[in-house]
Amino acid sequence: VYTLSKKYIIPASERVYVDGELLTNGTDYTVIYTAGQLAFLNPERIDDLSVISVEYESDLVPKKDLGALSLLDMLPADNEVGTWARAGEAQLITDETGLYNQIDGAAPKYIDRGWVSSVYVKYLQGARSIQVSIHDMGSDAGAQAIYNFALPPSRQAIGGHENAVLDIGLPAAYAAFSYLDRFYIELDTSDKDDAARTSIELFANQILDRKTKAGAHL
Repeated sequence: VYTLSKKYIIPASERVYVDGELLTNGTDYTVIYTAGQLAFLNPERIDDLSVISVEYESDLVPKKDLGALSLLDMLPADNEVGTWARAGEAQLITDETGLYNQIDGAAPKYIDRGWVSSVYVKYLQGARSIQVSIHDMGSDAGAQAIYNFALPPSRQAIGGHENAVLDIGLPAAYAAFSYLDRFYIELDTSDKDDAARTSIELFANQILDRKTKAGAHL
C-alpha cells in the first residue's frame, strides 16, 4: 500500500500511471480516498524500477473525528474503497429471531457472548464481491471474546493490527476477522487471488480506521 501526500482524495479524480501507462481503477488498483492510500491489485506488475505517477484532487476541508460510532457508521460508503459499492440496502438485525433467520445454527455463538445487533451488506466491484457483517456485541469484552473464539487456525495479521487477521486456509476464498471496541467484524470474498486479498485487507483496515478517516462527502 502506497501512502499519497494528501488524504481525502476526491473520488474518481485520480489518474494513476505506471511506466507511462494509464491504469484502471478496480482492475489495476484501488484507492482508499479518505485515507489517501493506493494499492495495486497485481503486485507482480510493480517492481523497484517501476515509475509510478499519481495525479489527483483532494478536499481542502479536513474531516473531524466521528466520535462514538453506531453499527451503520462502521460501514464504508459507496466508492470509499476504490469503486466498491453496495449491492443493495444494508440489512440491520436487532432481535434473536432475525439473527437465526440470517445465520441459522451459528446464532448461539453470538448470542451467548452478549450480542445486541448485526448489520449485513454485500459490496460489488464488477464481478467481484465482499460480504461485510458487523456485530454489536454489547461490550469490548464481548467483541474480543467472539474474535478469540472464532480465530481460524491458518491466519495472518492484517496491516500490523493485533485485532485483525486474514484466514488463508480457505480453498477458494479469503475471510477476515477483526474487532474494534464493542464491534466484531467479518469479511468474506468471492475469490482467492492477489486482487481479492488486497481488497479484503483494504476493507478491513478502512473499517478499523472509520473513527478518524471517514469522509463526510462520501
